[in-house]
Amino acid sequence: TDKTDKTNKITLSSSADFALGTGAFTIEAWVYVTADTNSYSRIWQIGPYFNDNSSVGLAVDDTANSSKISFWAYAATSTGRTCISTNATPRNEWFHVAVTRDTTGDFRLFVNGNLDSTNTSYRTTDISPGGNQPLVIGSTTDRAVSEPFEGFISNFRVIKGLFRFRFSV
Repeated sequence: TDKTDKTNKITLSSSADFALGTGAFTIEAWVYVTADTNSYSRIWQIGPYFNDNSSVGLAVDDTANSSKISFWAYAATSTGRTCISTNATPRNEWFHVAVTRDTTGDFRLFVNGNLDSTNTSYRTTDISPGGNQPLVIGSTTDRAVSEPFEGFISNFRVIKGLFRFRFSV
């Protein structure tokens, strides 16, 4: 689906399945960025908008870290920025991005299969969005000013325990 339509996003109903907690998980997708006219273009987000302890998500541009991929978990750090890519986000080409947390609690950000960023500071921090929260692919959940992703997202997948979810947009 073309994400240049500012209202185009996929919202999955609130679910305890999206509570990432302190356990291991992988969230991954193939991404194609066509433009980036928004400050915090979301690939995905769980929970309320940015700057909330219940927010977890992945953005392709972070105003403080221009043109880089940022994974944030506000329960872990006051800025939310848990892993930030070292290279600029590719434009007009497919790339694979994955965020993981291993069994020791370390966060990792991978781009095209290469480890790009690691954070070992929040190994025991529960990053579950408060309550049962929705998962949104391609934008934010509750922001009056939408900051959508512009491009394509394919083979979106969440792996947490025995729960697996895959969705293509």
